[in-house]
Amino acid sequence: MLKAEATDMKALPIAFDFDFGNEAREIFDSLGGRCPLPISREVNEEDHLSIDKIVARFFGYPDYTMERIRHVLSEQVEMRVSRAQASR
Repeated sequence: MLKAEATDMKALPIAFDFDFGNEAREIFDSLGGRCPLPISREVNEEDHLSIDKIVARFFGYPDYTMERIRHVLSEQVEMRVSRAQASR
């Protein structure tokens, strides 16, 4: 977001009362000190898919929506990495 007015921001819910602390803690603990993977792999790792399921359940998103979000995220990151490499 390049510019946001205070009136615009009032309509956006910034904080959510997530009630899945134990599930999230188990996932966090399972990650341990693991190094991050390239985004194309990371978004499809079991830990991240578990997080996606928790978030999708909270917001009522169907599975295909989460799949699309992962796909678009991967595309955007790959595009930006390509641009950064090309400008070197």
